[in-house]
Order: sequence, then structure tokens, then C-alpha cells
Amino acid sequence: MRAFAINEIKDAIAIQTEIYPNPANDLLQIMSLLEIENIKIYNPQGNLHFTAIKPGKSMDISFLSSGFYFIKLQDINGNISEHTLIKM
Repeated sequence: MRAFAINEIKDAIAIQTEIYPNPANDLLQIMSLLEIENIKIYNPQGNLHFTAIKPGKSMDISFLSSGFYFIKLQDINGNISEHTLIKM
């Protein structure tokens, strides 16, 4: 039997963060085992476009222009997961 290091367990929890639907129109759903502390949305050039603190399980993205975005989710333990989003 293999023992798991604390970092491996943290990484496994961080991986279990999802956003959907993708592509999305107006509402983005967030699924995570841990509470999300913040979401940062970046444009394709890597510039920070928007930050939401404690967004809950869904987020209004109707204000975003159509296009491609990078999203970083940080949970309450500091784990960060990265996602791409296509805004319709």
C-alpha cells in the first residue's frame, strides 16, 4: 500500500475544480470540493480582466465580451486551478 504525501492530497483536491458550461453565455457554474476564495479572469494577452472574491457556486459573466479567457480559481486552502473559458 502506498502512502500519500500531504501535497499529493492537496493537489488531488485542487484538480477536482470545474467550470461549466464551456462555452458559456451569461452564467458560469463553479464546482469545487472546497470553497472558492477568488476567481481571476485574464484576457488572451495575460492581462487581469476581472477578480471576484468568494463567488459562490455561480458567477454572472454577461459583462464579458465574446472571446477566449483564462481563469484561475483559488480555494480557501490556497490551491489554484487553471481553466480556459470561451465566452459566447
